[in-house]
Amino acid sequence: MSELINKDPMTVGKILDKSVNFIFRNILWITLIGFLISLPELSFNEWMPDANPEDTFVLLKYKLILRVIRMVITPFLAGTVTILLGEHFCGRKIAWYQGFGKSIKKWIPLVLLQLVIGIVVGLGSILLLIPGLIAMCATACAIPAMMLEDLRPMKAFDRSWGLTKKNRLRIFGYLFINMVTVAIASSVIPLAVTMGVALDPIYKVGLSALIFAPFQALWPAIATLLFYDLRIRKEAMDLEEETNTISVETEVVA
Repeated sequence: MSELINKDPMTVGKILDKSVNFIFRNILWITLIGFLISLPELSFNEWMPDANPEDTFVLLKYKLILRVIRMVITPFLAGTVTILLGEHFCGRKIAWYQGFGKSIKKWIPLVLLQLVIGIVVGLGSILLLIPGLIAMCATACAIPAMMLEDLRPMKAFDRSWGLTKKNRLRIFGYLFINMVTVAIASSVIPLAVTMGVALDPIYKVGLSALIFAPFQALWPAIATLLFYDLRIRKEAMDLEEETNTISVETEVVA
C-alpha cells in the first residue's frame, strides 16, 4: 500500500489515456490474443445468418460453444493486461511473456471468477436490468484484485464489491464508454473492411478480427487502473490520514 500513498486519484481522461497508451505500446501481443478471442464470434456472425431459421437448436449450440471458447481464451488477455499494467503503474516493468506466464498459472481461478461474475450479472439482468448493471459495476475490479493481490476467486469478488461501493455510478460511466467503443468498432470495422472490396468471406473475417483485436484489451486496462484509483481514493488516503493523526497525537503527548 505504501507505494500508492504519493499517487493522486486519476481523472476519467487520465485513465482512458493510460489505457489507450498501454494498448498501443503492447499492440503486438494484445493483437495476437485479441485475434483469437474475436475470430470465432466474427466467423459465427458471417456464416450463421444464412442458416435455416428452423435450426434454432443448432444456433444455440454454436453460441454455447463460442461462449465456452471465449471463456477459455479471455482470461489470458485480461490476466496479462492486468499484471503488466499493474506492475507498470507501481514503477516496475516486466516482459509481456512473464505476465502471460502468471495468467497461465491463474487460468482456472480466472475462469471460475468470470463464471461467478457471469452468473451474478446474468441473474441480475434476468430479474431487472438495473441489478445486472449494479453487479457489473460492483465486480469491475474483481480480476485486478485477484491478479494483483493474489486472492482466491470469492475473496476477489468480495474485495471488488467492497472497493467499488459509493463509486459504482462513476464505474458505470467507464463501462458505458467501453461498451459504446466496442459496439461501434464491432459494427464499423467489418463494414469498412467489406465496403468496396471484393474479398473472400474467410479473408473478410480474418481481417476484421485482426483490426478489432486490440479493442478486447480496453476494459481490462480500464479495470486495472480503476482498481488502483479506488485503492488510492479509499485506502491510501485513509492510511495517510491515520498516519497524520498518529503524528499529531505523538506531538501532543510530547
